[in-house]
Amino acid sequence: MLYVSLGDGGAADDQGVGHVPGGNGQDPGNVLGTILRIDPQGSNAANGQYGVPVDNPFVGDVGAVGEIFAYGFRNPFRFSFDAYTGEMMIADVGQNDIEEVDVGVPGGNYGWPIKEGSFCFHPNGTEPGFVFNCGPGDAPAGLVEPVAEYDHDEGIAVIGGFVYRGSFIPNLMGRYVFGDYLQPYIDSGRLFYLGKNDRIFELDLRDRDTLGLALLGFGQDAFGELYVLANETGTPFGDTGVVLRMVNGQGKAPDRFRTHLSGSEEVPAIETRAQGQANFEMNRTTNHLSFRLIVANIEDVVAAHIHCAPEGFNGPIGVTLFSGGPVSPDGTLASGNVSEPGSSTGNACGWASIDDVLTAMRLGNAYVNVHTLANPPGEIRGQIR
Repeated sequence: MLYVSLGDGGAADDQGVGHVPGGNGQDPGNVLGTILRIDPQGSNAANGQYGVPVDNPFVGDVGAVGEIFAYGFRNPFRFSFDAYTGEMMIADVGQNDIEEVDVGVPGGNYGWPIKEGSFCFHPNGTEPGFVFNCGPGDAPAGLVEPVAEYDHDEGIAVIGGFVYRGSFIPNLMGRYVFGDYLQPYIDSGRLFYLGKNDRIFELDLRDRDTLGLALLGFGQDAFGELYVLANETGTPFGDTGVVLRMVNGQGKAPDRFRTHLSGSEEVPAIETRAQGQANFEMNRTTNHLSFRLIVANIEDVVAAHIHCAPEGFNGPIGVTLFSGGPVSPDGTLASGNVSEPGSSTGNACGWASIDDVLTAMRLGNAYVNVHTLANPPGEIRGQIR
């Protein structure tokens, strides 16, 4: 499904022109201040151009928008899903006082503008709104509380990230990594993570005292590693933008390889709609090779291997990535770790260690081949680079 986040409409305090009484954030009949969930391949929406999932929380509710997954947000500027658990992590940018991190639940009401973070919020008429400690009756029951929050002594706009599922920084495994756009008095964005009991900690940067840049966003690759998007101005202008990869400061990042698989790479070439992609990562001590092999539009797969040969030539099997079937997946065919290529079924490349595999990959002398019932010698192939 496709999820779309929308702010409350722009005017301060969620009131004024373009805002309904009580605030757009509290109106499930209004798409502003919400996260929507749709099916891009469906057709039951009002315009017939997409689908409204039947298990959306407000489907069938009179006066509610069926596309809404959760509401009560001010500006859920960045959100992501944990690649391992599927848990939805939302960073909702506050107004004048509180930045918050939420866990997404279907039908959840996250409180804005009744609350900002865990505090109650007073819109204050034509004057600037403000937060105060909630008392009995100040807020309705059932509002979803943030799992973490901080005030504007620490920053001015939360930037959502990802739950770390990589291998570069083992101590961050399973931790939500996020940050703040810019702390004015140090003129720098900040990088945070949620520790035990969802306490907020700041990442210790090895090569600098501060990030020294405005934090704009995060990225995550197929191996769960994280990237920081930043620039010097904090605006979408100029040429100071950078993408920084997060690694442990104690040593070299792992070697990584990738290949795209198609029938045209087979020797001889095969006419097929099938395609695929394989990603490989060698850990720092080169004692295991992690991999993920993804395929699409392919039927009756019976095996997949790493073979040893340069581009344009066929070679023997070195490492078995998949065997069995036949299976017809549309997604991940195989993933895991290879630790001893010497014991891999059918190894005829003379690879006695992972280091031998690494050398072949670096030299361009290894390729992935996926075998099917229709094409036993191989239906899609790609040279590892």
